[in-house]
Amino acid sequence: MRHLLILRNTRIHLDDVIGLGRFVELETVIGERSDDDAAREHDEVVTALELGGAERIAVGYVDLSNEKGAQ
Repeated sequence: MRHLLILRNTRIHLDDVIGLGRFVELETVIGERSDDDAAREHDEVVTALELGGAERIAVGYVDLSNEKGAQ
């Protein structure tokens, strides 16, 4: 199940993935502004959601599922 929230130019995906757990995915759209402005917004959203200490995962759910199945 996925819930989508939008704050300014950042999409906040709240995902509940069967067999894997719950995840938060942030996508900050750069568009016509600078990379620095987008990064600043992204950092502000991370801070507002208190996600600074959360583990960052750089692979997709399929990869996580495959890793879990291989264990």
